[in-house]
Amino acid sequence: MHNDPVNLRDLWGLQCLTGSDQQDALNSNVTFVVYREQDSRRSYLQRDARGQDSIVFKNTETGETFTLKGTQTVISYFENDEPKYPEGDTLKAFQGTVTVQYLGNKTTSDQLLYNNERSQYYGPVFNVIDTYTENGKKTDATGRTSSLEDPYRLHSNYNVNKDVVTPLASAGCPMYDYSQADDFAEFLEKAGVQPGDKIQGMIKEDIPL
Repeated sequence: MHNDPVNLRDLWGLQCLTGSDQQDALNSNVTFVVYREQDSRRSYLQRDARGQDSIVFKNTETGETFTLKGTQTVISYFENDEPKYPEGDTLKAFQGTVTVQYLGNKTTSDQLLYNNERSQYYGPVFNVIDTYTENGKKTDATGRTSSLEDPYRLHSNYNVNKDVVTPLASAGCPMYDYSQADDFAEFLEKAGVQPGDKIQGMIKEDIPL
């Protein structure tokens, strides 16, 4: 794991969007960086290696940041002790900007989110849209790579419908521990992020030299 201090000024990486392009692409004043640790790759085959990544959100107007710690961004989902999905379904790092769309803050089991979307997970939920996987698939405006698949979403590990806390068993979705959900929701609300807003950021991975 890298221990270098995070240089937020250099890593937001949205300078490639300028003028009207940036205005059209972004519906909020928040950006983010996913930090994927090299050792997180072990989690594809080893459950005990989960939760090593982090996602840092930044309010570009105020400079305030919020970090989702101990997140899971590499596929780590098992069936009969074998990986159920190909590792290539992991969201790709260093692909330029990636986009997430805020669906809302899920707090009750019967709650509908933006555009009548449903989610079973507590806390802020985002669709991951217009973003590539490592095996070359691209998510659409609903977060899906095909009509038969569940959407790629950023969500917590508390299934509010079943009242069960699950492991960080990612099938491709970036997942965070539900204990951070309320503080995360407060940060987003304070920053003025509304359901339907799109936020752009990037995925970085700690790759050995």
